[in-house]
Amino acid sequence: MNRNLRFKTFEEALAELENLEKGPVGTTGNWSFFQILEHCAGAIDRNMGGQMGQPSGFLKIVKGKLGKWATLRRGYIPSGIINPRVQVQRIEGDATAAATHLRESIKRFRDYHGPLSQHPRFGKMNKAEWEKFHIYHMANHFGFVRRKNEQG
Repeated sequence: MNRNLRFKTFEEALAELENLEKGPVGTTGNWSFFQILEHCAGAIDRNMGGQMGQPSGFLKIVKGKLGKWATLRRGYIPSGIINPRVQVQRIEGDATAAATHLRESIKRFRDYHGPLSQHPRFGKMNKAEWEKFHIYHMANHFGFVRRKNEQG
């Protein structure tokens, strides 16, 4: 069960990361904590320098613009959106190293002034829109992580 987290800033996301690192944690989805952290860091990394996939035709023109507008207006990314390019197999790894990677990715993004990639679904976004997306993306994925001593 997803905790339906909502973050408005990187600081809120980083505070939740710090809380989760107190562990131990479990995940309620297919991915491990390590995998979630690496996925979020990787999305930020690929965003800088134009490395994400490019949307095509219908997705870019119609669904992309509507999806971007709805996501940025709503202030979160709903659970259950399937991305066929993302691996669903569970992979365990060093969550501490992955958390460090995520923090470094956020810092690089904040300091970055070069070209940004297009979002695979939403198309072209400016840095402020990308920042919101990354914050909402982390909230969505962190919602599937729970400290084992939490109730609910």
